[in-house]
Amino acid sequence: DLENGLCKDSDLKFVDIDEKKAKLYRLKPNDILFNRVNSIQFVGRTAIYKHENRNRVFASYLIRLNTNEKEVLPDYLNIFLNCKYGRKELTRKARWAVNQANVNAEELKRIALPIASTSLQKKVEDAVSQAHSLLTKARSTYTEAEQLLLKEVNLAKYEPSQEHISVRSFTESLADSRFDAEYWQPDYDVILDTLSKYKKGVSTIGEELKQLKGNFKAETDKEYNYVEIGDVNVSTGEVEHNTIIGAELPANAKIKFSKRQLITSKVRPNRGATAILDNHEGYIGSGAFTVLTEQDKINLETLMVYLKTRPIRELLLRYNTGTSYPVITDSDVLKLPVPLINKTVQSKISELVSVSAKERQEAKILLEKAKRAVEIFVEQNEKEALEYLSL
Repeated sequence: DLENGLCKDSDLKFVDIDEKKAKLYRLKPNDILFNRVNSIQFVGRTAIYKHENRNRVFASYLIRLNTNEKEVLPDYLNIFLNCKYGRKELTRKARWAVNQANVNAEELKRIALPIASTSLQKKVEDAVSQAHSLLTKARSTYTEAEQLLLKEVNLAKYEPSQEHISVRSFTESLADSRFDAEYWQPDYDVILDTLSKYKKGVSTIGEELKQLKGNFKAETDKEYNYVEIGDVNVSTGEVEHNTIIGAELPANAKIKFSKRQLITSKVRPNRGATAILDNHEGYIGSGAFTVLTEQDKINLETLMVYLKTRPIRELLLRYNTGTSYPVITDSDVLKLPVPLINKTVQSKISELVSVSAKERQEAKILLEKAKRAVEIFVEQNEKEALEYLSL
């Protein structure tokens, strides 16, 4: 998983692989991973692996790059491939097949790389190291908020139920209008029973927060900043957008955002595509989001952390309809139980989320500065690039 040009070591998938193969593909610090096949937006995404002493292998759609560090430092190569000139070179080399692009290893080798002095490369390396340190702190800070919440509601030690049988009455099934076995899995009982015992009481999202419904009609010639599901980074909560004229907005562009709202995806809801919008007033959002504003008892930071925890993402699976493209409804989100967490705990969670976001933003600025320095080196000269990095 990639985060601003750095490999993130979470949301792992586990594979059964023999030791001989594992040795070939095991990641080492400063390995650069290149995404050789994907849509045009994601093909060529590149990141550097900074973690040590972890038993990780990389996927088959990635190419691993190593450098002769006497000539090219790994961080410098990674930043070049992520800056606009590296991206342009990768786009030129990409081969097209229907809706996918591909850059193979031989084409990757032919990409022209401007070689900077050791001095500039070292400065870039320093900026990346600082950014990595900040992102590590940001993840740790967010984890502290998550663990605080889980401990407060007694879900810190949650483990899926080992029961494989669930017996329900016809009356229960009729009351919920669900007769599928998946809906009645014992795991959900464990989570719901634990939440129901919270010392401060339990309510629902619909009772404690206000939903913003579809309220938007596009003007054909006007430009809009549009946010869809894929624009929400499920790991960081960061939100991107595309600028689209009204005539080309998708039919599902239904919600006009206002100040300070939480959005959560109704499509594959267990992925955790949930984020807080603080500076998106006037942006347009997909109708595939449930959009909520806080009222009194639950702040948005606490709700975001709550919805992104493992037990609650598991619980959201209960309400899925569909198979290959599972979705839930607004009413499923609104009836979700939410513990009325102590205000002091909520304030601490909000503070930790804010600190984590600040650390992440500082890391992003450092990485953008490193990319811009390499671009200045290409456009002007090394002296200007070094001066820019020293600002």
